[in-house]
Amino acid sequence: MREHNFSSIEDFRGYVNTSLILIVFDMVLENHLEEFLYVVQSVLDYVCYLRSIISLLKHSQ
Repeated sequence: MREHNFSSIEDFRGYVNTSLILIVFDMVLENHLEEFLYVVQSVLDYVCYLRSIISLLKHSQ
């Protein structure tokens, strides 16, 4: 285990918050990876769709 030297309580809180976020994210991905990847793919598809619409609108003017 690595030793940490925190200069303030805020540094310690930031470290704890980051650690907890990473632990929860790891648990979610471990149990729901397929659903997570589906959501990511859906968001990327939607962004590409919006970009194509914006591009069409720019060219039609």
